[in-house]
Amino acid sequence: MDDSEPGNCQVRLISAVPRDAAGDRAVQCWISVGSAVFLSEASLKVLPEHHDLPYAAAFFVCPVKFPSEVRGQPNMRVALGTNWNMSSPKWFKVHNRRQQPPKFLSACVRPMVGHFSALSLVTEFVAYYAAMGVGRFDFYLCQVPRETEILLSLLRNRGKVDVRLHRWNLYLNGSYILEHGQLAAIQDCLYRSKLTSEYVLNVDFDEFLVSKTRSTLSEALLEIEGSVGKRSLGSVVVKNQFFCYEYPFNAAYLRQKPPLLTRILFVREANPWKHRERSKYAARASAVATGGVHFVWEHTLGAREVAISESVMVMHHYRSCCGLKKSNFWGSSYTEVLTKEGVVIDKSMYAFAARLLYSDVITFIKELIEEPTTEPPLYTYTD
Repeated sequence: MDDSEPGNCQVRLISAVPRDAAGDRAVQCWISVGSAVFLSEASLKVLPEHHDLPYAAAFFVCPVKFPSEVRGQPNMRVALGTNWNMSSPKWFKVHNRRQQPPKFLSACVRPMVGHFSALSLVTEFVAYYAAMGVGRFDFYLCQVPRETEILLSLLRNRGKVDVRLHRWNLYLNGSYILEHGQLAAIQDCLYRSKLTSEYVLNVDFDEFLVSKTRSTLSEALLEIEGSVGKRSLGSVVVKNQFFCYEYPFNAAYLRQKPPLLTRILFVREANPWKHRERSKYAARASAVATGGVHFVWEHTLGAREVAISESVMVMHHYRSCCGLKKSNFWGSSYTEVLTKEGVVIDKSMYAFAARLLYSDVITFIKELIEEPTTEPPLYTYTD
C-alpha cells in the first residue's frame, strides 16, 4: 500500500501483462479488511521499459479511501476481477506496515535465475555493500542451484547481515519478457523498501557503487542530500565503468579464498558511460513512483533525478566485454574497439580491501571453508 502522498492512498499490485493490454477490459479491486470489503476501480499502467517483447511489467493501481483506523491493519488483502460475482477471487497480502525504525540503506538485486552459481561473487557483493552501509538485502530467486540458496541462507543466519529471500515464480523466459521479469521485481523491491528504508540501491552482483568522497555510501548519500535538499532528491544516477575480464588482471589474488574480483581486476575503460546508459542508481525510497533498470522513470511530486559526477560516485562493473556494443537507450548502437589509450589502471577499490577482508561476511566464509565437514542447513524464504 502506498500512502506517501497525503489524501492519496493507493494499493498497487505488481504484475506482468501483454504489453498492449492497456484498456482491454474494466478491472475492479476488492480490498478486504476483517469483515469489510472496499471496492475500487483499478487502472492499469504498463511500464515503458519492455524492449518490444510480448510481455511487460505493470501496475494495477487501486485508489481507495480508508477510515484512519483501517490503514494499519495487518491482515489486509486485495483481489482483482471484472465483476463482484467472481466465485473464487485470488487474494494477495497487502504490505502496509512500516518497520520502526527503518534502515537507512537497502539493496535490491534482480532475479537470480537457474544458471547463477557464482558463490564467491555473491559473498563479495554482500560483504562490500554491508561494509558500505547497506542494512538490508532483497534477493529474488528463480530456480537457482541449491548451493546458491544455502549460501544466502547462511549469510542471513550466521553472517550478521539482514538478507531477505523472495520466491520469484514468473514463468516467462527471456523471449517473452525482459530478464525474467526484472522490471516487476524492481517495482516489488522498491515498494517494499518504502516500508523499510530511507534509501535503496538498484544493483546487480557484478556492480559496485564506489564513493570517491566519503568512506561509505551512506555518508555519500547524506552529503548529496545536504547539497540538493532532501525533499528535492529523488534518485542519484551513477555512471558505469567496465572492468572487463578480457583486460590484464592480478593473478596473485586468484589464490585468495574467497577470490575477490575487486582485487583481481584493476584495468578499466578510460571513459565512463553516459548517465542513463548502463548506469545504476540510488533512490530515496519514498520518492520513487516507477523504477527502471538504469534510472527512475517517475518520481513523486517535487522529487527529481540527480546525475552525479564520476568524481563523486561511480559504478565499477566487472564482466566480460567481448562483443559488447555501446548504445543509447533508444536503440542506436556502435561497436567500440578499445586501444591501449582506451584503458587505464584503477586500483581505487584497494582502499576498501581491509574492510572487505576483515568484514563479518568474509570472516564467516573463511571459517566455513576451513570446516572439515558441513551439513547443508535447512533454508527458508522470507515474505
